[in-house]
Amino acid sequence: MTGKLFLPTIQKEVLRLDRKFSAFNIEQKAGIKIMWTNNLKDHLCLKDEDTRLAVFHHASFLTWHRSMYPYAADLLNETMQTLQFLFPEDNRPSRKWFKKVQADQDLDSGAIQCGQLSLQDRNSAQFSYWHERLSTLQLAFNERVKEKEARQWWYDRRWYAVAALAFTVFFGLVQSIEGAVQLLYAVKSGDGD
Repeated sequence: MTGKLFLPTIQKEVLRLDRKFSAFNIEQKAGIKIMWTNNLKDHLCLKDEDTRLAVFHHASFLTWHRSMYPYAADLLNETMQTLQFLFPEDNRPSRKWFKKVQADQDLDSGAIQCGQLSLQDRNSAQFSYWHERLSTLQLAFNERVKEKEARQWWYDRRWYAVAALAFTVFFGLVQSIEGAVQLLYAVKSGDGD
């Protein structure tokens, strides 16, 4: 099963996969659409210019096959770990989002019940089979979040409120200084009479 399709990669760089790195945030914050796949070889594959991410959601399949095929246990365990950070059990928004999507698309409910990775396990060096795709996904996620935040800031109406407040404070300060200077000249010119 693992054959030539799934060969461990030689890690070149180590990335820390932080808690924000979940399927919910990948879709909501980075704008990368989750595309559910039944094909394990497509798991974590970015498509369409990094706008869609294929995710293998069959956690029950992975659990059952770990005992059936011990020679593939490393790959199956590692795939389960990717589901653990994509669908963290203790993250309420992720759970709520997954339940909604699951009802619409008949997804494996076990995907949200895989557990959660510890902080030391949220490291790309822990993944020998999915390392390259995780690294690519993490970079795409970071780039798209930064782009989206910059665009969002520009179109955000609060930006106008901050600018209006800054101008108000600036011109209020200028007017106060001008008033103080006028008062000073009035007092000096009144002393000369």
